Amino acid sequence: MAVEWDIPQLLATNGPMHLDTLASKTGIVDTNKLALVMRMLCAHHIFSETALGVFANDDASTALATDERLANSVRYASFLYPTADVLPRLLKDPVLCASHAPRDSAFSKTIGKGMGQFEFLNAYPEWRDCFNLWLASLGEYLHGLTDVRGYPWEVILRNGAVVVDVGGGLGSSIQALRTNFPDRQNDFVGIVQDQPGMIKHATAHWQKTDPRALATGAVKLTTHDFFNENPVKGADVYWFRLVIVDWQNEDLITMFTHIKNAMTPGKSRLLIGEYMMHPTCGDTMLPNAPPPLLKNYGEFQAMGLIAGFVLTLA
Repeated sequence: MAVEWDIPQLLATNGPMHLDTLASKTGIVDTNKLALVMRMLCAHHIFSETALGVFANDDASTALATDERLANSVRYASFLYPTADVLPRLLKDPVLCASHAPRDSAFSKTIGKGMGQFEFLNAYPEWRDCFNLWLASLGEYLHGLTDVRGYPWEVILRNGAVVVDVGGGLGSSIQALRTNFPDRQNDFVGIVQDQPGMIKHATAHWQKTDPRALATGAVKLTTHDFFNENPVKGADVYWFRLVIVDWQNEDLITMFTHIKNAMTPGKSRLLIGEYMMHPTCGDTMLPNAPPPLLKNYGEFQAMGLIAGFVLTLA
């Protein structure tokens, strides 16, 4: 609520504010109810009450006021909370429980208004912008964590090779290749494909972190819907990283059919990079995430947003 009402920004701009003024600025007509919200947040170390009915930013709310991506991540979390109310009833419904269709997800039955997550985002631009900024924030964080080991990139990245990052977000995967193989930066072209809103964020990201790559054409940021024919034919690698987890089998068949039609036999490769989910008991073959991270982080969230995904023994 505080983020939706822009309270951190109001306090950052105006300094400590009395409830009456804060209510007037936010449009909350009942100051007593606003006080309950603010004092609850103060009890959780967000905002501070400097005098009776006077509130100011503390370190936590100052971060929300100054970090757009952090505040947006809090706003995006409101996608998740309504699903929790519906899940118990959904899981007891034999038809809905057995379905993995986006329109049968808990998200669809709450905030989605009968639509799947991505269908909803396309219908509501303000939420699409929120989602894109959240993905961009995640992409910046994951940039330093993208592991390119385990694949012979040193063999691929030569002689003007073309690597297409399909649904690539900010282009973190291409950036990881340029970082890990600096001597090959001029030997390949990285093409990042995504929706227009995400490409806008990607352009700002690359202009800040590696403007020379854009200027020389070593990295190209292009708009593309992976449910349509891929315009890049005969690339050396078509890379799907953290993409297929969000889609059902029928959608994936459409995506990969377009990729198949774009590939050159004997040259092109399809590379898929996805999460490996651990059971909560752990796995002797894989290292666990460090505490306090959960072994199965994100698994339950996926059930609410996209009707879940199926774990497959690899």
